[in-house]
Amino acid sequence: MSSLGRVISHYRLLEKLGGGGMGVVYRAEDTRLGRHVALKFLSPEWAGDRQAAERFQREARAASALNHPNICTIYDIGEFEDESFLVMELLQGSTLKHRIEGKPFRLDQIVRVGIQIADALDSAHGHGILHRDIKPANIFLTAGTQAKLLDFGLAKLLRRHDPAVHSADSATASYGKHATDPGVAIGTIAYMSPEQATGQELDGRTDLFSFGVVMYEMATGVQPFKGGTSAVIFDAILNKAPISPIRLNPQLPQRLEDVINKALEKDPDLRCQSASELRSDLKRLERDSKQFSASSAMDPESPTTFREDTIEPDALITNRRWRVNTQHWWGLAAISVVCLAVAAGVFAGTRLAVKPFPTFQRLTFARGELGDARFAPDGQSIFYGAAWEGKAFEIFSARPDSSESRPLGLDSTDVLSISSNGQMAVSIGRHLLKGFQRTGTLAQVPVAGGTPREILDGVESADWSRDGSALAIVRYVNGRDRLEFPMGNVLYESAGWIGGPRFSPDGKLIAIIDHPLSNDDGGSIIIVDLRGQKKISSSGWITVRGVAWNPANNEVWFSGNKDGLSGEIHALSLSGSERLLLRVPIDVQLSDISGDRRALLIEQHERAGILGRGPTDNAERELGWHDWSVMRDISTDGKLILFIEAGNAGGANYGSYVRGIDGSPAIQLSSGTSSAISPDKKWASAVIPTAPSAITFVPIGPGQSHALELKGLSPQYSCWFPDAKRILIEASERGHGFRMYVVDLPDGRPRAITPEGAVTQFNSISPDGRFIAVTEPDQRLKIYPVDKGETRVIANVTPGEVPIRWSNQPEWLFVANPTQIPTKVYRLNIATGQKEQWLSLSPQDRTGLDSTSSLQMTPDGKSYAYSYERFLSDLYLANHLD
Repeated sequence: MSSLGRVISHYRLLEKLGGGGMGVVYRAEDTRLGRHVALKFLSPEWAGDRQAAERFQREARAASALNHPNICTIYDIGEFEDESFLVMELLQGSTLKHRIEGKPFRLDQIVRVGIQIADALDSAHGHGILHRDIKPANIFLTAGTQAKLLDFGLAKLLRRHDPAVHSADSATASYGKHATDPGVAIGTIAYMSPEQATGQELDGRTDLFSFGVVMYEMATGVQPFKGGTSAVIFDAILNKAPISPIRLNPQLPQRLEDVINKALEKDPDLRCQSASELRSDLKRLERDSKQFSASSAMDPESPTTFREDTIEPDALITNRRWRVNTQHWWGLAAISVVCLAVAAGVFAGTRLAVKPFPTFQRLTFARGELGDARFAPDGQSIFYGAAWEGKAFEIFSARPDSSESRPLGLDSTDVLSISSNGQMAVSIGRHLLKGFQRTGTLAQVPVAGGTPREILDGVESADWSRDGSALAIVRYVNGRDRLEFPMGNVLYESAGWIGGPRFSPDGKLIAIIDHPLSNDDGGSIIIVDLRGQKKISSSGWITVRGVAWNPANNEVWFSGNKDGLSGEIHALSLSGSERLLLRVPIDVQLSDISGDRRALLIEQHERAGILGRGPTDNAERELGWHDWSVMRDISTDGKLILFIEAGNAGGANYGSYVRGIDGSPAIQLSSGTSSAISPDKKWASAVIPTAPSAITFVPIGPGQSHALELKGLSPQYSCWFPDAKRILIEASERGHGFRMYVVDLPDGRPRAITPEGAVTQFNSISPDGRFIAVTEPDQRLKIYPVDKGETRVIANVTPGEVPIRWSNQPEWLFVANPTQIPTKVYRLNIATGQKEQWLSLSPQDRTGLDSTSSLQMTPDGKSYAYSYERFLSDLYLANHLD
């Protein structure tokens, strides 16, 4: 990164002003023109990112197409010694965000800023550019009286008629077809318009609503739409009128409140129709108000330039959302004739009916994890399972007309399904089986209360038939997940795991989700009849969880997406057509749909971190990197960990990383899911999306990746033998379950050494490389020979315990049950069954903890690292999704 005094092109760097998100900003001297400017560079972590550099240039072109005194001027864009930079107007003052600070502005200040920003928006809209991110952080107030609109990073082109704007549009046209698709919510949540929040097509009126929010905040010192979660804010924007500004600030004239309320109309047809109209309203108020004096002006603050301690990164022609989501949000596209007709409210001379906006009512208010939720037959009572405040799961009842939930007294229980005659299918002792699979004892209890009657162990999910006489179930048998109806009659099987099932309204079809990998939530929606014949499917979903039938039209609704970034609800018809119902920038999961088409949605706040301890550490340290860090391996010396990022930051194809256990910065190796570190720490094995039928060896240091082709196999785990001459692979053949294979390096053929279902995703190879320890489908722990020898059952193993690592003392094996918190790790003598506790692992805050998973240990047992997964959930009742 650049240093002070350095000359970049003809700009001399004088002072670092601040930075954040994607850029770092300096005050610099233009040596040619003898003036001071602001110079922004890509942050070091983005310097080699081609897409970041392209976005950098696109942003400059879009903003430079607008020449207006109330829009920050872009002077130049360039590249010097592989560093991209922007040259822009150097402003003295501060952002509106820092000027408000909870205090209302004077009337003359509000009107003055309002007129100037309305004029800037009028110019932008006149050039066919929507800003789409109007907020106080993107409005700068100079030390004098001028307001400047900043950050066109989320701008969108409405029409192509201005040559300067057209060039910016051309640069963005290839950035991705999802960037301006209907259904995408773009912007900062608290300042979104209703049509923006619901992902509708936008016109200039969306910016006017957002600026109405800003004027409200200037007038009162508070935001009009607030809430503890994104969904609460969305509900306020879509359905609730804000508190009257005059109630919060009695000094305001009614005329100003009228202007603000007009800008905040939820129906775009009732809102200000143009920025020029808003500007005229404010100018009339300025002219007529008796509160203005001849010398009215904003009190100038003592001149300051951007400082690192006061800079708002969003105000520096950049946006921190770029780091996560903008590759699927960017792009400029013209509005179609039909959408223009909708905006005008007229098509072929007829006013179009306005589709009601979705509404969301929060039903739960405690902190913790939700399991599932179902409507009772009356459509009003709601039953859900939850683990609040670190306690065990239990079932609660709730109603939309009350904020209180009532426990049913069913401890360690989650709800699965409710029949038409009021019987509830529940899971007792539901716990993690592996990956995303949860299992427990299926039981039946009336919704009116009583003692559950146990039916069957090892059931993952269930749904009542339409008449309430029988249950369809999903359970794990002999290494495969299978759908049964009636119980014992197999309709469908998967090598991965099955979500659902849900009966159709007529009871003739069953909808499920087939996830091909046990440790992944991607998959396909499958609809089968009662003979197990597949009727329709929808595939390619990066994440898909939660399925239910709309009783009105026999559509299957489900929550899932294909970009791995947004929360979406989709509908699938029996003809195979799909439609998007909702897209929001939060994680939502569909639970149930009532007879009147209201839906139960769970807003998920999910995060996975890593805790670890090195060979010289006295305590654990946090080693997680982004939002969903999953441990995969630890080097034999305990100094290096391998993990994947499987959340939003990892993207649709995940990312593989290594990091020193001392907390040094992580280094990304590749996309895909990594598995293990080679004994010499030079390689990591991984499954890469571009080569799904191969194990790819990725260099940890210098070197070139190379692949081991596994034709006919779908691998999901691998690790090296101690001599590094062979690898152990967990994989499946088409139509078969997962099992363990051995492959001689460099290019041997896979050889199966366990039956289907006998698997492990831990390096449980004996020190001499002759045996592996795996878990059988019946939860027994066995030792299998790699070449010749007898299979042995290991004694004194509790169900649920799995082999973690073979000790460097050949007679000892580390075992643990990672579904239990705290996770107790034992050292087990495989010959005698002697068992002694070695470790007890648990994060301090246990609220919402689902499990400690992916525990990896060194053979000496002195170093380890493990993932912990935290799920915090809220239940919402949604209307008008269809």
